[in-house]
Amino acid sequence: MAKKYTQGLYDSSFERDSCGFGLIANIDNKPNHQIIDTAIESLKRLTHRGAISVDGKSGDGCGVLLKLPKSFFSEIARTLNITLSEK
Repeated sequence: MAKKYTQGLYDSSFERDSCGFGLIANIDNKPNHQIIDTAIESLKRLTHRGAISVDGKSGDGCGVLLKLPKSFFSEIARTLNITLSEK
């Protein structure tokens, strides 16, 4: 059994083991479709830990977080006659 550590608000008894996660980032902040392809491929490889539910269709919350430019949303919204706020 692992030794329990506590300090301030941290309590090691809340820690759980997991197989890990993947972080794929483009540090120069330039759009690149290859990074999306790489992220999707890494998600496909997470099935070993149950990233796909028993129904074979739904997941466990694994996903890709990405930054989409405001200009993209503005153009789509404009074609749909939707006004977006500044934020």
